Amino acid sequence: MKQSVRKESLLHELEKVEHLANTTKFGRLINNPLKYIFAIGHRSLVYPISKNDRIVKRKSFFGHSLHLSLPASVDIFLTGGKSHPSELRLAKYLIKNLSEGQVFMDIGAHIGYFSLLASVLVGEGGTVYAFEPTGGTHQLLIENARSTPCIEVYQKAVYNTVGLQKFYEFPPIYAEYNSFDVDQFKDEPWFADSGVEVITVDTTNLDDFIKEDKKKPDFIKIDVEGSEDKVIDGGKTFLQTFGPKIIMEFLSSERKNAAHTRAASLLNEWEYKAYTINYKGELDLCYDITEHLDFLGLDSDNIVFIKA
Repeated sequence: MKQSVRKESLLHELEKVEHLANTTKFGRLINNPLKYIFAIGHRSLVYPISKNDRIVKRKSFFGHSLHLSLPASVDIFLTGGKSHPSELRLAKYLIKNLSEGQVFMDIGAHIGYFSLLASVLVGEGGTVYAFEPTGGTHQLLIENARSTPCIEVYQKAVYNTVGLQKFYEFPPIYAEYNSFDVDQFKDEPWFADSGVEVITVDTTNLDDFIKEDKKKPDFIKIDVEGSEDKVIDGGKTFLQTFGPKIIMEFLSSERKNAAHTRAASLLNEWEYKAYTINYKGELDLCYDITEHLDFLGLDSDNIVFIKA
């Protein structure tokens, strides 16, 4: 299948995810009653008592079957894709811009949703580097990437140093918040009973990793819950020299975005410009990211940085 035809097919399938994401609870119920009752029943009735996640499989809109943890991944289980508007727009952007043979780096890959989507787009001639430091989430990433040779999985955190660092790991329902710094979450109503644990993780940095005979990434996606500035600082030589496209989740000021702001400032010093992704998956130049978030009432968005 020609790449252009395949991309049109992926965009068509993603439209189905977007439709389900935007419909009512009743709409999702009638779309697949058994699946909806199972997922919502587990989240509302079983998990609050047992505190145990449930591992299930679900075919994604791009064709890969994913091992998912419920209740954390209810959106993928019910729709076949990540359903937050920023993630839908990011998926469109990747489908339109990531091409066969390219290299994609997923820093904070979680269970591998975007790593696997990228693997479909770069094909057998491309490479995906997926980083996820924590045990349970990393194991799901391994399972999801097992039959995809172009994905290389690393149980490491990308930082500005190489070695061992203290890290905070949440239970599966809050695993997307795993990070080096939990102060940003202490005011959240769920934090006190979250069961966060302190662990030690291996770290690498972009400059050292790429020196080890690795292919140079064309796109780097960063979703690391408050250490974005450390990731960028640890890749200063590579980023300034080769200028890969960077996709970084950026939080609103209410969600304590100091690390994101410092990361954006470094990139600005290195002649990167910021772009938002519109609903078509295309880029719009952004002069003030915080103003963009405030104007649209967003608590987070994926921002693309491109070197001028």
